[in-house]
Amino acid sequence: MQKIGFFIFSIFFFANQSLCQNEGYIQFNGSDVMHFIVTDPQNRRTGRDTKGAANSYIGNPINEIPGANYAFGGINDFPEDHEFLYNPISPNADGEYSLTIIGIKLGKFQIGGWIDPPHGRPSGHITVNGVIDKDCILIFHFNYSDTTTTPPRLKKYIATQSLIQDVSAMSKLGWINTQTVRDKYTSLFENYRLQLEVRDYAAARTTLNNTLVELKQDSNISITADAQKLLTADIQQLLSEPPLLLSPQAATDTLMAQLSYAYSLAWIGDKNFVNELQNGLNNARKHLSKSDFTNCSKEIRTFQDKLKKEYDKKSTAKDKRFVSTEGYPYLYNNAQYIVDRIK
Repeated sequence: MQKIGFFIFSIFFFANQSLCQNEGYIQFNGSDVMHFIVTDPQNRRTGRDTKGAANSYIGNPINEIPGANYAFGGINDFPEDHEFLYNPISPNADGEYSLTIIGIKLGKFQIGGWIDPPHGRPSGHITVNGVIDKDCILIFHFNYSDTTTTPPRLKKYIATQSLIQDVSAMSKLGWINTQTVRDKYTSLFENYRLQLEVRDYAAARTTLNNTLVELKQDSNISITADAQKLLTADIQQLLSEPPLLLSPQAATDTLMAQLSYAYSLAWIGDKNFVNELQNGLNNARKHLSKSDFTNCSKEIRTFQDKLKKEYDKKSTAKDKRFVSTEGYPYLYNNAQYIVDRIK
C-alpha cells in the first residue's frame, strides 16, 4: 500500500515538475491613456474593453485566458499602472498573440514588458512608444514559442487608417503645428491607400519614400522630432513587408521615378547628368528582362558610383552638376535595395 501511495505521489510530483519546466512568462505594463486586451492563439482574451462600458476609464473586464490577469490601480476612476501577467505552458500556449490598445484619452503612451518562453530566446525588456486618442485602436502582434531562436518582439499592425489616426493625434498634441501640414500627410497616406487598392505597388512605394523625405524636411520645423521618429518607423516597416517588398524590376522602375523626383526638388543638378543616370537604369532594366543579374548589378553599382563621385565633390554655387546631402542617401540607398535582391 505504501508503495502504491509513493508511486502516485511520484507521478504527481514529476508531472508538476514537467509543467513548471514548460512554464513561461508574459508581462505588459501600459500608460494611463489606454486599456489593452491580449488575445491568445485560441482567440481567448484578457484585459479591459471600453466598448459599452458605463465608465470608459474603468472599462469592462474580460477574463477568458486561463491563469492570466489584468489589473490596474487608480485614483477617482482614473486608471494607471495597467499590468497584464500570464504564465503560458508550452507547447499548448505557443502561437500568435495580439495586443490591442484602446484609447481612453488623448496622449502619448508607452508599453513595457517581457516575453520569455522557458527554453526559447527571451525578448529582453520591450518598450513601445506611440500616440493615441480616445476610442482609437492600435494592434500589435507577437509570436510566443518555446522553440524560437529569435527574440520575440511586439510588431505593430500598420494600415492607412492607423497612419492617419496617428497624424490626427499628433496634430491635437501639438506635434504637428499647422492644419496645412496635417492635411499634407493625410493626403499622402490617402494616396498610398488608393494606390494599394489598384495594386500599383511601385507607386505606393514611391509615395511612402516621398513621405519620408517630407518628414525629414519638416522635422523640428513644422513637426516635432518625436512625430518624425514614430511616422518614419511605421513607413519603414511598410516598405520592408509585402506587398511593397518590390521585385528588382519594380524597384528599378521606382528608382527611375525617384530620380525624377529628386531632380524636381533640386537634390540633384544638371539635366544631362540626370539623363545619363536614367540611361544606366534603362540598361539595368533590359538586363533584368533577360535575367542577366550580373550586368544589371554592374549598372546599378555604376549608378551609385556616379552619385558618390558628385556627392563627394566640393560643389560650388556655380556647379550645375551636383548631388545634395538629401539626394545622395535617398537615391543611393534605394539603388542598394536592388543590388541586395539580385545577389
